[in-house]
Amino acid sequence: MDSIANLVLIMFAIILIYAVITYICQAVGLYKVAGKFGKNNRWMAFIPILNMYLIGICVDEEDPYILHAGWVATLVNIFMTVFVDNKYIILFGTLLLTIATVYYIYQISVKLNSSGIVQAILAFFGFSPFVYLYLGLKEEKGKVALEENIKPEYEVLSGTEIESVSESKFDSEFNSNADNESE
Repeated sequence: MDSIANLVLIMFAIILIYAVITYICQAVGLYKVAGKFGKNNRWMAFIPILNMYLIGICVDEEDPYILHAGWVATLVNIFMTVFVDNKYIILFGTLLLTIATVYYIYQISVKLNSSGIVQAILAFFGFSPFVYLYLGLKEEKGKVALEENIKPEYEVLSGTEIESVSESKFDSEFNSNADNESE
């Protein structure tokens, strides 16, 4: 009997260590990913449920369904696990959360010029914390993706109207005006 208790304790310790490692990997990865997207509220990566909201912000701030789907699915899954005794309903909640996670990882991977399919498959099989860490620590393509795809916009006066101009157009107009003035 004593050997069974020791075995259970060892198994519990291994599971606890794995949970801590995955939590740290996901939190650090999300923190870095949010930094790549220029988000100021990166601290949310370290708080459960808020980290799913942060992922929604990184994927699409404008669409409320995308923005809130992750943390709502997390809360629904927790509620169903605690209060519902039907294993099929719990399975449905877990599937809902898995679908949201796979979608989020795919979208973030694509925005960072990475292979979204590979990361989505890994997330489906439960490796999403490590995928977030990979995406967060991967430097080269992430910087290129942000420079090319997520450029800030400036509002400039054009006659009497304010027009929104992307950074590259603003730079080209500024350089052409500087060339005209030097002649």
